[in-house]
Amino acid sequence: MGRVVWHKLALVTLPGLAIAIFALCWAVLGRLAGSIGTGSLIMVVLCRLGLVGAVCAFLLVVGAGLLGANKGMARFGIVYNLALIALLMGMSESLIPLPSPPAERQRLLLEQIRRRHEEVKATYRGSLLVPGKANGLGWLDRQHSFAVTGRRVLFIGDSMLEVRSRRRLALRVEDRLAGIEVINLSIASSDPLDYRFRLNEYAFDYHPSHIFIFLYGPNDFWLNQPYERYRSPPVRVNPQTVKTAEQVGLPKDVVEGLRALSQGGEIYTSRQAFLTAVAGSLTQEQGHLLYTLAVAHSNAIPRPFLGSTRERIENVGQKLVDLGTKALESVGLLGPAYQNWWNLGAFRDRHAAVYSLPREKRLRALADLFAEFMQQSPERVWQLLHSQSQELQSWLIAEPDVMWFLAIPLNRLAGLMPMPSPESPELRRMNAAKVDMYLKLLGEMKETAESHGCKLTYVFIPPPGLVDRDWNHFWGNLLPPDESVQVYREVLGQIPGKASFLDLGADRDRMRAAYWPFDGHWTDSGNDTVAEILVKFLRTQKP
Repeated sequence: MGRVVWHKLALVTLPGLAIAIFALCWAVLGRLAGSIGTGSLIMVVLCRLGLVGAVCAFLLVVGAGLLGANKGMARFGIVYNLALIALLMGMSESLIPLPSPPAERQRLLLEQIRRRHEEVKATYRGSLLVPGKANGLGWLDRQHSFAVTGRRVLFIGDSMLEVRSRRRLALRVEDRLAGIEVINLSIASSDPLDYRFRLNEYAFDYHPSHIFIFLYGPNDFWLNQPYERYRSPPVRVNPQTVKTAEQVGLPKDVVEGLRALSQGGEIYTSRQAFLTAVAGSLTQEQGHLLYTLAVAHSNAIPRPFLGSTRERIENVGQKLVDLGTKALESVGLLGPAYQNWWNLGAFRDRHAAVYSLPREKRLRALADLFAEFMQQSPERVWQLLHSQSQELQSWLIAEPDVMWFLAIPLNRLAGLMPMPSPESPELRRMNAAKVDMYLKLLGEMKETAESHGCKLTYVFIPPPGLVDRDWNHFWGNLLPPDESVQVYREVLGQIPGKASFLDLGADRDRMRAAYWPFDGHWTDSGNDTVAEILVKFLRTQKP
């Protein structure tokens, strides 16, 4: 081919090549943005803006060149590049399969399956979890029959109902109410969408007369997605489903039925449709367990074509950054400081070792350790830790668990994460959309309960700083409250008349000394206070 032909081919290929390089560079910068401090984050944002500007300028120049050649070539260039990008995306999707990571709900269900019958033996002060045993379905609760045995109350919530107390809230309420059985379907790290899943898929099989859903101000009001009515998650059986069914001891005929379904690849859109297809002899508890593991392992959750391609490009960006980090470390230079430094294996090992030191040496050792992994000045971290009250310092050097509640405040104060910003018009609009979504979500769950002839009450748990005057504000007043607190207040203010609810912050004096000073879970006295409030409320309700 002549030089002119090669020149034209290069000219029409350059836009697609520029877009491909842009996607990779954008992914690398995105990975860096999640790994470095706020100061450097500004540089990343500027680099991204510069990258966009450079690509736009380049495309304009190439476009002008194409138009300058002739309009027919310009049209050919557009079609050619669109076809090239589509081809590369198709090849990426088909030749480089990207396994779909478990959704957050699936991760919780996997944890629920893992811990069934697990004996929690940790001491009360040294662990978040209370000593006890999980039942056959993975709930930290005693075993309950599905047969109707009298008046039943059911709790749905997160870690507030299973940690940091000598006796869980459900048992405290049951102790105070003769003739009422309290069932606890709660698991740590869950959110209102998980509560809705448990309400629809599990709760009504226990035939409760009253359901309480607990909403915790600091972490239950972060949801940001648009409202959608509940639909059961799609289930498709795969080899991992069959393997787990064998491991948990489900009947052989059920396992064989699952194996047959795994070969067909059908998708089931409801629990009843799935269990009917499996057939076999199942008790009601086994049916619950089977559905749990089927949803946990299902790969039928839809993944948009463009979304999976974007994930693949972002993974490439992550790998490039990781390779660059290792290269920098190999020549004695530090790589970027990772936001989640506390999850690194090397950090965890050394953090555990600190607690074998004499107590008087631990605070300084912790400051040095945190500073090293955060790539901060040890003196600065030491000053932050040493500026706290003696009570809080004593907690820190006594309990390794406290680390998981130090990490985000430390990151923010050190500049590795952005501080919560003052409320802006844009933030107000976003919060208004969140409030609207929550009100619709809570209204839907109320209607679901009523359609099953069951009462439903929301329990609003205020952030400790709003109600407990004895609560120690971590880092003093250096950290402003998160925006979720504002959403919590707005939802609480608009719910009266639309649903039954209990505001635990209505009487602030009752909640004094109700929260642990670091992590915000209830103390023993806090659990007793909440139990008394619930008992008083239940005694006013007709069976």
